[in-house]
Amino acid sequence: MNILLVENDFYISELLTEVLTEHNFIVEAVFNGLAPLQFIKKHNCDLIILNVVLPKLDGICLCRQLRAEGYNKPILFLSSIDTPELFALVKDAGGDGYVLKPFKIEQLLSHINNLLNPRLVQPTLLPTISLNYPKNQQSQYLPQSVSLA
Repeated sequence: MNILLVENDFYISELLTEVLTEHNFIVEAVFNGLAPLQFIKKHNCDLIILNVVLPKLDGICLCRQLRAEGYNKPILFLSSIDTPELFALVKDAGGDGYVLKPFKIEQLLSHINNLLNPRLVQPTLLPTISLNYPKNQQSQYLPQSVSLA
């Protein structure tokens, strides 16, 4: 799976690239908000990990622009800002997840795996029962009398 990591902190970017590569992800890292716009047009990305605070174009605006241009794969945000308002902005911009810094790598991997491998909900098929009662007839199979008018 290909991940585009958009993180302005070089140390965090290097660390995440190393850890994600160890978990069999192919990671490309960029350091500003404008680079992904061109990168996405030329490369296949299964997931974007996006910091909120970026030089040149912030993560919220970048996410909005990517969604407006038709990018429909998951976008996972990273941020050290913990406010309900920012969380709402992330969701409104089209973000699929939000991980608060500092985080444990297991937490990030769990979010990544859930976004890349969503659980398929198998619908439960229930038997269909057809009741063909004449109008105004009552059912004798129910504990209470029910009018089918």
